[in-house]
Amino acid sequence: MGTTRTMMIAAILALTWLVGCGGAPVDTRPPDGVSGATDVAPTPPQGDGSGGQAAEAAGPPAHVCEAAIDASEEVWPRIEAIRALPAEERAARCGLQLVTTLTAWRSVPVDILAPIVDRAAEDAAALDSWVASAATSAPKAAADVVAMDVVAQFAVGGDAKAVEARGARWSGGPAAAVPEVAAALEEAKLLPKLLAELNAVHELRCLLEVNALGYAMKCKPIHPATTPIALDWTTATRDGVLESLELTSCKGSKSCPKLKKTAEKLVKRYRALVEEVGKLKASVYRERIFELIVLPPFKGRSAAE
Repeated sequence: MGTTRTMMIAAILALTWLVGCGGAPVDTRPPDGVSGATDVAPTPPQGDGSGGQAAEAAGPPAHVCEAAIDASEEVWPRIEAIRALPAEERAARCGLQLVTTLTAWRSVPVDILAPIVDRAAEDAAALDSWVASAATSAPKAAADVVAMDVVAQFAVGGDAKAVEARGARWSGGPAAAVPEVAAALEEAKLLPKLLAELNAVHELRCLLEVNALGYAMKCKPIHPATTPIALDWTTATRDGVLESLELTSCKGSKSCPKLKKTAEKLVKRYRALVEEVGKLKASVYRERIFELIVLPPFKGRSAAE
């Protein structure tokens, strides 16, 4: 009897060991791949507190250009993530809805805003419709888009009157009655004069170039490229904006006095322009013009070159 009982206990223990070691294998497979940098994971749904499953499963991650922003600390990381996107992806996924999302927190940086508005402007009727709708639901977004479309009509060396004409076009639309849009259009009236001065500054820079580069406007430089000259410049810039310029030495050419005088004139007009642009209330206008006001570097030259 004792022997039989001992054998039964041993059999039960053996069976338990086999189940524990040889049962269903533990799933060691890695979890599904993590979403890439262009996706923003949605907030996981919360349970009802009863211990049951969540009311609904989380949806797929939203693209960085399409996901909502729920807190101010999310704004700048989102902007950096958008800037890191390939150009093709930005063109395909970043549209006017992104402007609405960002302007709820801050103005859209011009490097992101400009291509969005440029693409949207290809369908003028659709852009007009979007602005008219956004003017009531998201007036800041509508104002920024209108401002970008206005100032985008100008390129260095171009006619500043194109900006004036674009502003007049928007002034005739229904969105112009919205205060935010009206303010942007009113300030746009200051742009032609500023942009004409910007052209003048670039022309002065061109005159100072010993070897004409043809970077913005064609001109006949003060110093002929084929004539020997030795000169050095001292410049200071901040964020690409010129703060000071001095022709520290110039020898071997009768062009030196005129170069020095023109450099002084350039700095004076440049700094005055920077000051006036800084007074603009619309950040879209300020940022865009500051992009255009950056000048090519001033390079020294030796007589032997």
